[in-house]
Amino acid sequence: MNKIGTKTLVVEMGVGMRLGKSNGEQLLEGLLNLMRHEGILDIPKVEVRFPIQSHEGEVVYLNASCPGLFVPAIEHCQVVQKGEVVGHIVNALGGKRMDEILAPITGILFTLRAYPIVYEGSLLGRIFGEKQ
Repeated sequence: MNKIGTKTLVVEMGVGMRLGKSNGEQLLEGLLNLMRHEGILDIPKVEVRFPIQSHEGEVVYLNASCPGLFVPAIEHCQVVQKGEVVGHIVNALGGKRMDEILAPITGILFTLRAYPIVYEGSLLGRIFGEKQ
């Protein structure tokens, strides 16, 4: 959309498939500031913490290689090291480990899937880190 001249904002935050109260409030405050900045609302500036902004190549997506149940090994919003185990995909019937999800880069795991059922290609998490 940006390429065709339509201003676009993408927000990636929190735990996948879940919007908690604090994330919702943070998003609302940011949107209010954006609307103020764009002249849509005439309101005082809302003080917010400085966001992490990423640029092309700084976010890595973790996708499921096979169907099953995703079992995270760490909490979201943690710093992960390249090669660290993020979670496992297990067979829903017997619990057999089908895949081990490793961090491909060092960075902040800023999104982590909460809904356990995954299909091949399902998003499991996002890591913000060193530019690829």
